[in-house]
Amino acid sequence: AAIKADLDELYDTETRFREISGLAPREAWGQMETKPAEGGVGGPPDELGEEPAPAADALMRPPHVIYGIMRPSPDLIVQEINLRRRSLQELLEDVETQADRLERTPTFWPSNEKDRWISSRFGYRKDPFTNRRSFHGGLDIVAQYGSPVLATGRGVIAHASSDRYKGNHVKIDHGHGLETQYFHLKKLSVKRGETVERGDTIGYLGNTGRSQGAHVHYEVIKNGKRVNPANYLGKQ
Repeated sequence: AAIKADLDELYDTETRFREISGLAPREAWGQMETKPAEGGVGGPPDELGEEPAPAADALMRPPHVIYGIMRPSPDLIVQEINLRRRSLQELLEDVETQADRLERTPTFWPSNEKDRWISSRFGYRKDPFTNRRSFHGGLDIVAQYGSPVLATGRGVIAHASSDRYKGNHVKIDHGHGLETQYFHLKKLSVKRGETVERGDTIGYLGNTGRSQGAHVHYEVIKNGKRVNPANYLGKQ
């Protein structure tokens, strides 16, 4: 009875863990729909034999029924506890992977200044230097000159340099095919190879390179292609 009580607690803990984390529950053994049909059934004559090995979906079987037995032996109960322990370990790894992916997804604004605003959005626009129609591959975010520019997700600094067009700029590799870029910074505060967390300062908002006024040009790159950063950010 004490062992079965422990098993009940393991089951309840795992169920609650999945509810909180938003992970789908494992399919319980015996829940697959069956339909009466002619043909497609069979098997040997009813004979006693060894208990079949548990399937992977047996990990979430209700604790009061183990392998279809209402009063299982202690050995079967211990085996079920070991299965649930393994399931909880797999669940923990799933949650850690999910949490890491969320921390790496660039959902944070590159400026947390109260008076920030977007001066130019992603897509085609009239180029401010040539007045010709051209594609703008990011968001231009205006904020206080010299204010911190922030990493929008966890990642590794893939590039931190300067050129005549981007000015002082930073690229962050977030993994999972995601990268972000930050142009026109006044100065940089990171170097290539450094690891940054979401919200870390990577530089300061400026007006370097091909720029008209203090702002940060912010890009999101997914699988090598620039995408609209607004799809990753909350409301301004």
